[in-house]
Amino acid sequence: MSKRKEDEFLEERLAATLAESESLQLKANTALESAEQVWWVWDLATGRLTIHAPGECILGYPHEDMEQPEQFWWDRIHPEDLPEVKETLEAAMHEPGRIWKCEHRFRDVTGDWVYVEQTGFVHSRDAEGNPVEMMGITRKTQERYQLLDLFRGSETLIDAMVDSAPVAFWVRDSEGTILLCSWQMEESFGPVDSLQTIEKLTSPGQLMAWREAYHAALRDECVKRKMTMCFADGSRSQVEHHLIPLTQETETFAILEVFKPC
Repeated sequence: MSKRKEDEFLEERLAATLAESESLQLKANTALESAEQVWWVWDLATGRLTIHAPGECILGYPHEDMEQPEQFWWDRIHPEDLPEVKETLEAAMHEPGRIWKCEHRFRDVTGDWVYVEQTGFVHSRDAEGNPVEMMGITRKTQERYQLLDLFRGSETLIDAMVDSAPVAFWVRDSEGTILLCSWQMEESFGPVDSLQTIEKLTSPGQLMAWREAYHAALRDECVKRKMTMCFADGSRSQVEHHLIPLTQETETFAILEVFKPC
């Protein structure tokens, strides 16, 4: 291959590589923005926290505010959540291989409290094993708490719904996390505290139909169906299953599921 052809080939390869890199960066930015998350690198020696986001950060701060000393972000953690954040972070820093995971409230640019989930790990340590640099992802989980925000200042109403309603029901967010659960639900079907609970409540053959009904409700469709449920005493019986979307400003943020004996 002549020198000229070799140069042309290298230029073409470089252009193709740059185009591929730009495409991947665009996809990564789109994914971050759609998922309402950012990724960050924390230099523990200097205390500098560098946040990477396609635009403003998920708390509404512009790019110029994202390059801040760590204290800027410590000051924006809710005082009630601060002890747990520090405790879990300290444990992750001093236990090699441990992933830091913590949910807490951050003050956004408007002054409101926003729930986020932090996931991170120490990827660089010095010769003595001390943490040097940490990296991770911060994701908004605010939708999980929108239902409770609607009832802010109405704790009596929530207590009445959960502790007094003679109906088996629960409320789950768009990710399936159980937000509220009535006493009758646990009385009838046993403890319900995780997504794995659903697998115990019915047969594997009905799980797919349940998921499809749930996704239909997330699309703002009220669903009424019959299904066989497994009760706490080991018996099985058919129930009427109602899935009712809960919306705020036309957006579905949670699903109310009611289970009535047939």
